[in-house]
Amino acid sequence: MNKALLLAAALLVIPTASFAATYHYVDTSGIVRSIESSSAQAALGAAVNIAPHSGVAFDLGVIDAGDSVNGTGSASAPAGTHLYHYVDTSGIVRSVYASSDQEALALAINKAPASGVSMSIGILQDGVSVVNQ
Repeated sequence: MNKALLLAAALLVIPTASFAATYHYVDTSGIVRSIESSSAQAALGAAVNIAPHSGVAFDLGVIDAGDSVNGTGSASAPAGTHLYHYVDTSGIVRSVYASSDQEALALAINKAPASGVSMSIGILQDGVSVVNQ
């Protein structure tokens, strides 16, 4: 009898239980923050001090809370440029500094015909092979 009552109570509670997931967003200082929420929409509404152009993204284990998205740059990077990646004809990730994606396309040497350019977000590394991946 007690088991039946516990089962009945559990069945009443389960539909109201909220299954939270971890979402990331960028705050106004450029720091990645995490928030637990039942949906992306709820996470967006609850994100504290969210940057104007930030959204929320489901945690895929690529970035961590506390990471900075404000690049420190490079001593060789000209002012006003960003690091872009592309794939060359041998299947290797290459990088170029440019002030726009159009300029990066123009500066990409030996670019594979099907490759475009992508502004670096810290995931790709120069010299990595993308063949058979």
